[in-house]
Amino acid sequence: SQVSCASRFHARELCGGGPCQAMTHERSRGAGAGPVRAMCEGEHRVHGVHLRAFPDDDWEWEQPPDDIEEYRRRPLIPGIEVRLCDVGTPPLPGRYTAHGGWPPCANCGCPAETHDVISTTATEARCLDTARAIFAPLDLSTVIRQSVQDTCSLGFTREDFVYGEVGELSFLRLLDRMLELRRSGDRGVFYDLGCGAGKAVILAALHAKARFSRCIGIELLPGLAACAAHLGARYRAASATATAHAEATVEGEALAWAEVSFIEEDLFEANLSDASVVLVNAGGWQEPNLSRLQAKLLEALPDRCVLATIRKPLFEEQPEGFVELERLDLPMSWGVAPIFLSERRRGGVGAVCKGIDLEAMD
Repeated sequence: SQVSCASRFHARELCGGGPCQAMTHERSRGAGAGPVRAMCEGEHRVHGVHLRAFPDDDWEWEQPPDDIEEYRRRPLIPGIEVRLCDVGTPPLPGRYTAHGGWPPCANCGCPAETHDVISTTATEARCLDTARAIFAPLDLSTVIRQSVQDTCSLGFTREDFVYGEVGELSFLRLLDRMLELRRSGDRGVFYDLGCGAGKAVILAALHAKARFSRCIGIELLPGLAACAAHLGARYRAASATATAHAEATVEGEALAWAEVSFIEEDLFEANLSDASVVLVNAGGWQEPNLSRLQAKLLEALPDRCVLATIRKPLFEEQPEGFVELERLDLPMSWGVAPIFLSERRRGGVGAVCKGIDLEAMD
């Protein structure tokens, strides 16, 4: 049936080209109900949000619990519990096929006729296909609801925990650039501090060129940490299936299938001594916690570790020991966001290298 109620399905999202206002939904109800296809007005290079039919009347707000520890033991909202119970091992994808047989855009998965298609390499396409199969139970709007339930139940200020997700293709290409900037040749360990449902961690683990030895997500909110743990289990099941089917023999580079783990803890307690690449969405950080985060990363990040902060730089002025590398602008779930790349340099090396004009050298 055709409905015109964007707020009902939480389908109003910001995309790479501007605001996507969902005006039309194609929706099926009942057993085997498929996802909602969000159609957007306007000319955008990157847009289109696939949401599963999950109307507001399927989910009731739960009042903050009296027993916080009991909430931590069972934090998932009922709608998510149903989804995670119903969905089994993700299938190995061939080429990603949009719902209903529409020709897909390789970047976002929506019908190619709705906007300019962004081309991908065979390896990028396979990584996106695999990741989307793993992410299937947890769309953005559902995870936002869990995030809201977590923060309100635990008494946190919502402004400090605004939820967003990386653009999948954007993040793969961000990792490409970070690897180009890294001076160390070791595989290293990827960390996402405040990983939410863990999607960036899984994308990093699949990245064919990065070949991280491990990818680790740190998340404070118990419901989001539970979502990440479930996606981690789906990832490991898909990895076992891929290995059994000799996944490396198909077109493109073999996916890395790095080890993945998620830890429910305060990031200020995390041990980052083995980190080679660290991701932080810094947009919601405010004082005094922003200063605490700055001090934590100055102390904890090892030499040559590359740091990516989303939405704003970690420091207004780079302190000694951090070298600014580059700024990029990439599409995320809420719109185009600035990404600030820097590198930790210990032993005073950063201060020396920053003053050298490499282009002027013979």
